[in-house]
Amino acid sequence: MKSEAVVLKDYREVPFDGTVALKDPERYAAKKLRVLVKGRRHAVKPDTAETGDVAVLKLSSDLPKFNREKVVITVSGNLFDEDLEAELIGKQKGESFTFRKENEDVSVTILDLTRYVYPEVDDAMVEEYTKGSDELPEMHSVEEYRKYLLYAYEEEKKAEVMNSAMQEVYNAVLAESEWNLADEDVEGFFNGFKDEIEEETGKKFEELTDEQIARFGVKGKEELEAMMKSQAEESVKNLLWLSDVYGVSADEVMQDEEGKYGFGFLEEYIENGLKIVREEN
Repeated sequence: MKSEAVVLKDYREVPFDGTVALKDPERYAAKKLRVLVKGRRHAVKPDTAETGDVAVLKLSSDLPKFNREKVVITVSGNLFDEDLEAELIGKQKGESFTFRKENEDVSVTILDLTRYVYPEVDDAMVEEYTKGSDELPEMHSVEEYRKYLLYAYEEEKKAEVMNSAMQEVYNAVLAESEWNLADEDVEGFFNGFKDEIEEETGKKFEELTDEQIARFGVKGKEELEAMMKSQAEESVKNLLWLSDVYGVSADEVMQDEEGKYGFGFLEEYIENGLKIVREEN
């Protein structure tokens, strides 16, 4: 390979934000646990109205909206009237009261209350949910599943930050280094991409239709060739970068079939710079 990295930016000098923000992980776990009781809710008849209860009311007033023999509303659902729903909290079934709305008195009688409740998640539910799952390991207790959910949530957020930071550092190294790229090296990768496209489409590159070209996210052959050239140049830069990091020739990196000369060093660098921040509400 005739190309060379004239000045290679040290990836360890590229700043990045490694903050992994875990927003209320316990609430996240609790929400995931509630999936286990989905479809298991049942109705009870409470004596006192609370947020989320379904109330059947009789309303009397000179206001059309608030003059009904029977209306069903969800307490604090803010779907009927926020003021009325707030007044209901703490009131008893069968109780009558008056509240002001638009300078008018509204008489309210609570005819009925219904509350939908869910059972507590238990170990048996966890076993049933995870047994035979293709995505989850088999678990036998609520606490075991809760810890798994917290771990999975942290790993998911770490991966998001890792991917973003790696791309940021990677782009900075390519952009801030000075390269001397030989045309024949770039052309070699360009032709390789052309061969892959011809194999994928079953057509000669020159015979590609607009529809086939559009599959690559570009408009027209000119844009496709520009994209391929950019990718070819990036491939040459990657070889030179990896060659420098591992102290081997670019040709040796290119011939590596065992994956010895990859970007694991960059992943390790980013991972060591991560900072977990737990934001509890």
